Amino acid sequence: MSNWLVQRLGELFSSPGLTVQRVSDETRIPRSYISLIKTGRAMPSEEVVRKLARFFGEDEEQWAFETKGAPVMDDLRRKYPKYVLPYARKISRKDLGDPT
Repeated sequence: MSNWLVQRLGELFSSPGLTVQRVSDETRIPRSYISLIKTGRAMPSEEVVRKLARFFGEDEEQWAFETKGAPVMDDLRRKYPKYVLPYARKISRKDLGDPT
């Protein structure tokens, strides 16, 4: 489960008057599922993550990356610490148009 998502939802749900029921009603995500996500007992699909981001008026791409991409990157860094950073640098240079 994404610790980032649990933490972010905890921050957002601390707003006065915001309830799981309201989020459920407006996103059409089942209330029980939102509760499981909020407590870290369920990992939502990218579609659900994006719906939640939209509801809160936040960047869908960031939410998708933080919940889906970042955990994969962290796992790769742990498994292949010597290779991830050089590979990322190589990819970044290509994205910037550097042929080397």
